[in-house]
Amino acid sequence: MLKKWNGRYEWFQYPKKDIDAWNLMIDDSDGTIFYKSRDGLEVWCPASRLRSHMVRLFHLGIVQAITEKKTAPTLARENG
Repeated sequence: MLKKWNGRYEWFQYPKKDIDAWNLMIDDSDGTIFYKSRDGLEVWCPASRLRSHMVRLFHLGIVQAITEKKTAPTLARENG
């Protein structure tokens, strides 16, 4: 099932303004990120490449590191 992605992956946070601009959605079953185009859903990043993609975006200054510690219940609430 697809739902709006909150932009979090491991210790990275993708910018909310870009999530909204691209209308990024996550597939609950495997973690692949999609966006909506005029032609329908397109893959933004497959789950198998998401970690390396986020690391690259971090080095480019696009994503931020999450520094606060989160408990498992807090992360579960944030991720739906």
